[in-house]
Amino acid sequence: MPDELPLDLALGVVLLGVPLLTFLLIEGERALAPGRPEAAGFLRFLYSLLLPVVAVWITLRWIAGFEAETLTMRLAYTALAIALVYAGLAALQLLLRAFTGVAQRAPKLLIDLGRLLLVAFGAAIVVSEVWGVDLGRLVAALGVGSIVLGLALQNVIGGLVGGVLLVSFRPFKIGDVVRLGDRIARVVQLDWRMVTLEARGEKILVPSADLSGKAITIIAPEGSPRVAEVTLGIGYRHSPEAVTAALLEAARDMPQLTAPDAAGCCVTAYEDATIRYLVTLPLADPLDLDVARHALLSRFWYVAQRRGIVLGRAADTAPPPDAQAALRERAALLAQSGVFARSGVPLEQIAAEAKLERYRPGEAVVAQGRRGIALLVLVAGQATVTVELRGERLVIEHLEPGDLHATRATFRADPSPVRVEALGELSVLALPLQAVQALLAASPVLARDIEAVLEARTEALSKVVRGEGRLRVA
Repeated sequence: MPDELPLDLALGVVLLGVPLLTFLLIEGERALAPGRPEAAGFLRFLYSLLLPVVAVWITLRWIAGFEAETLTMRLAYTALAIALVYAGLAALQLLLRAFTGVAQRAPKLLIDLGRLLLVAFGAAIVVSEVWGVDLGRLVAALGVGSIVLGLALQNVIGGLVGGVLLVSFRPFKIGDVVRLGDRIARVVQLDWRMVTLEARGEKILVPSADLSGKAITIIAPEGSPRVAEVTLGIGYRHSPEAVTAALLEAARDMPQLTAPDAAGCCVTAYEDATIRYLVTLPLADPLDLDVARHALLSRFWYVAQRRGIVLGRAADTAPPPDAQAALRERAALLAQSGVFARSGVPLEQIAAEAKLERYRPGEAVVAQGRRGIALLVLVAGQATVTVELRGERLVIEHLEPGDLHATRATFRADPSPVRVEALGELSVLALPLQAVQALLAASPVLARDIEAVLEARTEALSKVVRGEGRLRVA
């Protein structure tokens, strides 16, 4: 029997020391379980696996007296080495988590490599010291095999290295909004194998190695706001004040903005043929960058048509429109409407004051709570008249081509009690209020017809307010 550990001491360790240490570890696990479950799990491993293996090893080596060269002891040494390596890995994980989340911030590949090195170190000791294998020859054989394997898998290894470099340098982090190609997405997971992006509810899995050679634009770091910028060039025919007002009108109430009137606009340069304007759009969600730009440009086209702003570099040299042809067109459109179809109504006089306007789908022709300054005659398309009451939007009526929309609030220059919204692309004739009032004073028939329209609108709105026959908007 060896002299390193006396028999009585070995018996004391196995019979007294191991049970006492097991009891202490169990009590420690119970104390740590509520607030530190990881540490409690580590203690559970120590008393449930490591201590029994140590007890068996001591029993075989110093109580039963097995020699180190026997197969039984070699197996016992191997089991002990495996248990110690596992304990070392668990301790390393606990240590990383103790330093304020280092395990979450460190590249996963680095942690994996540390574990691999620890396992390889333990395996080398067992193979060399326990089983008597010459590591020199084994390393030489592995070196030759590694060269052959590296040549065969050079593309795979190159991609792997690219992924490792991407994760190591961390050009972006979880939570950042990035542009990859023509797609904008938010980074939700990042490791050396795969980068997980999320856009509009879709998850996009991109191999990390594929990103090492691509241009990645960080649109908005995690937690920071994003302001979209749109630059336009408008000709010198229109004043900066007029164009700025039109751009702000187009941006107003865009659902992508942080607030209904959050957009800004300024002149940035005077060029040879155009004035350069910059529109800033503070976004509630950076993923809406391209959507917001498209919405602004689409809205501005319709606003420009209504305000008479000519777009394009040829705006200053474009021939003036044919006023007489436009007048005849508006008079013909009025003749097709119900209110102005009576004989004796001065259509040309009304048409001279009317203005043809176009609206995009979903755009508010008249916004609830804002003052209306014109009567509207639908020319093409459809619109819906709604009112918002007690947090829900209710439909009052649908408007078709030829219908006239006006309320008593329009004639009093009060805020509109309803919202008129284009269901599709919509064209209307806007009749200025002052011109209409002058015509009503000169034409009792027209005044009577418009009064009937106003009375019908007032009654329909009153029924909705009273809760009679209302229809909730989907």
